[in-house]
Amino acid sequence: MKRVCFVTELLFAETRNLKHIRELLEQLMAEGPVECWFYKCCRPFAVQALETIMEIRKERPDAELAVVDVVDPLETETENMDWSEQEECDFFPAGTVDRFITAPVFAGKAGKNGQFVSTRWRKVNKWVWEQCDCIAAYYYDDLLHDIAPRIKRTAEKKQIKLVHFYSKETEALIKKKAKCLEGEDSILYNRRLKGDTFKEMAENMHAPLPSLMSHTHKAIGKLYNLTVAELRRQGKLYSSPFSP
Repeated sequence: MKRVCFVTELLFAETRNLKHIRELLEQLMAEGPVECWFYKCCRPFAVQALETIMEIRKERPDAELAVVDVVDPLETETENMDWSEQEECDFFPAGTVDRFITAPVFAGKAGKNGQFVSTRWRKVNKWVWEQCDCIAAYYYDDLLHDIAPRIKRTAEKKQIKLVHFYSKETEALIKKKAKCLEGEDSILYNRRLKGDTFKEMAENMHAPLPSLMSHTHKAIGKLYNLTVAELRRQGKLYSSPFSP
């Protein structure tokens, strides 16, 4: 039994991913049964994985390819959980989930208090990664999402196979669009790109830390939007078949 999860922070996906997701699943299935673990199915890359799984299962009804939905016990009363309602709540089309697994309750306030949403999200995601034999991750280092270094650390520490989904053409596009950033946007982005921490930047630039972080995130957001706009113009963006 092989377990694989599909991880990203990107709010877009490229159609090219579909081919490579299928290739990965076929490779894993050649070794035996496969479970695909999801903590909700709300990002386009995860939807691409689910679309591919459903296509394979339609083509090969005997395929041992299961969908596992990880449920947060702080969000759902698992003892009285309604299967169909939970599928809908976690953004799965009806009848696609084969089984539900409950994530653990973690130590610390953030692990036990549902108000710490972002911290709780990171903890559950990290737990899911650690249960898997393979992490399929879709990211671009130059977009500076913090998920990439966390995935790399987890994969190395736990000796999990990491499959990086990306396009060299899109990577080059991001670098090109980064040159469109001007003034302080460019300075802040390039400092982060070379590895400066926000604290170091605030000290060196004599700027308040909160405002510097906000300005930097806005600069990265501009680059993100420029990239998405160009991918859309080129017809490379994925559109979910499950959209209403």
